[in-house]
Amino acid sequence: DGGKKLVVDSNKTGRLTMAIAGSEEYTRDADGDVRERTDITENWPHILAEQSAGHTISASAQNLYMEIDYEITKCVSLVNREKYPINAELNAAQFQWFITLTDINPQSESYNDSMWFGFSMFDTRALGKTPAGMAAYDGGKEDSTGLFIYMPSLEQVANNASSEATIPSSVVNKRCKVRFDILPFIKSGLKIARQQGALTGATVDNLRIGSTNIGWELPGNYDVEAEIYEMNMYEVY
Repeated sequence: DGGKKLVVDSNKTGRLTMAIAGSEEYTRDADGDVRERTDITENWPHILAEQSAGHTISASAQNLYMEIDYEITKCVSLVNREKYPINAELNAAQFQWFITLTDINPQSESYNDSMWFGFSMFDTRALGKTPAGMAAYDGGKEDSTGLFIYMPSLEQVANNASSEATIPSSVVNKRCKVRFDILPFIKSGLKIARQQGALTGATVDNLRIGSTNIGWELPGNYDVEAEIYEMNMYEVY
């Protein structure tokens, strides 16, 4: 549609351009002006690239990496901020990468239950900085999954001996790279999830990566674009 752009350059390394114009996606106000999202019950636009994975985490893996080379090439807002001040609780543009983790142990009390695991690379609420981590249940819109979400901050990733990340990451027109060994963080996330009542019987050696998605969420009215130069996920033994 007119508000979204997806470009795949198969002549390179699967380079992916993902753009979404909140100024086109959100309806105009009664005066015909570009407006901001002001109601917590209002859904928001997004553009995501998704893929099924179907991979059980290997017990012999020493590392499990999520790796990406990317750049946020545009982030602007056409909203009149005198008319619509930013509400940090309601308004943001976020660029994130997630995987699902599912308990596949038939003997577990949480058999077939899932959670989200991922990280935020860009968030307008942290411009010039690095987005904070998160541990909470998915909610806020009609199609929310209700699953538990665990997201370490890329600052934590950068400080991990087996990982690396460009920080600060929430910067426009800055080439960034992440090589994130997620195994130790999955263990931490699973412990927190269990404390919050999710995946109560799960263990890391019985987790399956079901799917992955990456892209933009716009609970705020922004026009944004990201270039993904290369991305990968792999185990090291």
